[in-house]
Amino acid sequence: MKLSRIHAPLAAVALALGAAASFAVPAQAAEAGTLADPGFIQSFEIGGPLTLDGNGLVAYVPVSITCSGASPAISYVGVNLRQTRGQDVITARGSVPLTCDGTAQNLVVTVTAEGQRFLPREVYATAEAQACDAFGNECSFASDAELTRLQKA
Repeated sequence: MKLSRIHAPLAAVALALGAAASFAVPAQAAEAGTLADPGFIQSFEIGGPLTLDGNGLVAYVPVSITCSGASPAISYVGVNLRQTRGQDVITARGSVPLTCDGTAQNLVVTVTAEGQRFLPREVYATAEAQACDAFGNECSFASDAELTRLQKA
């Protein structure tokens, strides 16, 4: 899982001070930056099992997330699937809205294949989460990726 936090109004200041700060940052502060407050998202990961409906056009991807303090109006979880068969590549995308109430949530994202059907075999899954304040000024992002298997429901 990767977590990051963006402060849009501070971006210009950060760029302007970046060169000066790069010479003055102590090692301890640099280490703390990797463990900094993740923002609205506390945990995020792809779950299992990933399942297919009967015809292989729709897959269901479980994800687990814990987040708090973000607006549901602009917060979501999105999933992409990619499966290769010879030279063919089957892709799918789906998303669900996210309510950040501080509890651990287990969501199932429905993804629909674009063109060909998925087979019950290896698939590359990526997932991302976005949780923002009501104005979109401050957002947290998280991502996860797995090489896993699709199985029939």
